Amino acid sequence: MRTKYVALLCLFFSLGLSVFGQTFGDLSGEVRDTPGATVAGAKVSLVNSATGATRDTVTSDSGTYAFPSLQPGSYTRR
Repeated sequence: MRTKYVALLCLFFSLGLSVFGQTFGDLSGEVRDTPGATVAGAKVSLVNSATGATRDTVTSDSGTYAFPSLQPGSYTRR
């Protein structure tokens, strides 16, 4: 009987740990000018709305950018 309770407790705690499995996200996109052509070398900034922390990057030759490993939260792109 006691073994059954221990097994259930172990199962309960191991399921709870999986909730914390993903703690980072990422954001990517493409910069285009008014006619629709991609823009290489454009500076893109991302601001965390809660903390004010800023991350900067520059678009690639194909106009794409990426912000990997972002903390959860709301962001504004500039």
